Amino acid sequence: MQEELEMVPYTYTFCRQCNGRVELGRVAFGAQIICSHCGLEFVIPHPSHACDGAGQGRGDQDRADFPDETPPAWAPIRRGMSLNMLLSGALSFLVRPTALGQTFALCSNSVAAFAAVRVAAYCIGADNDAVDRSTRVILWNGILFSTATGTVILPIWVWIASAYGMTILRETSCGIDAIKDWPRLMAVEGLGEILFIATGIILAILPGILLSPLWNRLGVSMPWGVAVCAMLLFPMILLSMLEANSPTHCVSPGVWKSLLLGWRAWILFHLTTFAAAFALVVLGGVVLPRVSRAWGVGVVGVVAALAWMVYFRLLGRLAWFGTHPTMELDNKK
Repeated sequence: MQEELEMVPYTYTFCRQCNGRVELGRVAFGAQIICSHCGLEFVIPHPSHACDGAGQGRGDQDRADFPDETPPAWAPIRRGMSLNMLLSGALSFLVRPTALGQTFALCSNSVAAFAAVRVAAYCIGADNDAVDRSTRVILWNGILFSTATGTVILPIWVWIASAYGMTILRETSCGIDAIKDWPRLMAVEGLGEILFIATGIILAILPGILLSPLWNRLGVSMPWGVAVCAMLLFPMILLSMLEANSPTHCVSPGVWKSLLLGWRAWILFHLTTFAAAFALVVLGGVVLPRVSRAWGVGVVGVVAALAWMVYFRLLGRLAWFGTHPTMELDNKK
């Protein structure tokens, strides 16, 4: 009588070579799996026959990857974050069928929000003693219209940006590649995520403002000093709140400990985000002066929305590596 095959109770694992997530589906122990990212072929041994040194001494913490079962001994160890791991799917996930609608929603809201601000700024700047009465009436109507529009659009934009950003961060930090569990806007989901983003931004900006004497002594413009300080602190504060799932817990010993254990990953993340921010500033300084105001608003709105979503994707990748329970073990080897 043929022995009945025992099916793997887990839905995914990670490639031993490239650390990519590999969906398992319904397969049996002993099945040969091919990584869709690098093409590596590997076999899933039964946990009872695969107790080697790599799978011992991990404890119950490994239930982060396998929440409903005892973690198998063949669970792979990620030995370090590479640039390929950080950037994997950082842009392509935006145009997948599961995220295309959300990308369009955030881009369109960003364009509308920037347009309202731009129209109001133009009308205020053009209103002076040199214009005639009819022109002044048009300008004041423009101010009133853009203010009313912005009053409606800006809160919606903040809500959508916060909800989508935190969704991307949470899903990616769990190793999920294609984001599917988006908040339902018609059901007013994700409103609480605004507290996470707002608290993180305020707490990240505040030290930069308090260090204004230092910026003056170093000859650095205060806005630039505050921006650099905020970019350094915001990821740590937000990941701390994410770990506790509370916007009031802005300090996590585990996240701060990861600065020492996973310092290479943190440096890689900051180098990537700072390089991207610098490229956007340079691109904006070169392109925007050469295009019309209407095109400029559209470009700024779309780029800002895409950059926002990609940033949280990269931060999710960092969290996926930095909060993994085997990170400490990996760095000791």
